[in-house]
Amino acid sequence: RELKRATETRRNYGLDKIMYKHNIPKSEVTQIPKYVRNNTPIEVSPRGQNVYIIPTPKGDLKLITSTTDNGITVSSMYYPK
Repeated sequence: RELKRATETRRNYGLDKIMYKHNIPKSEVTQIPKYVRNNTPIEVSPRGQNVYIIPTPKGDLKLITSTTDNGITVSSMYYPK
């Protein structure tokens, strides 16, 4: 609940998490869905997950997305070492 109040959203928990966990400004985080829609993944994993590399001021962010049976996109993001 505290995170929802701080970010003023009920959805996009992953985007909220990246703002706080990786200290990326909201203005950049909100561009991630647009980036995914407008770019081709760098690879598709054997499990059918799309992999993107997104440049940020802290370095390249690796984004992995997959679609559930309900049509919901689930994402995981991290900075590769």
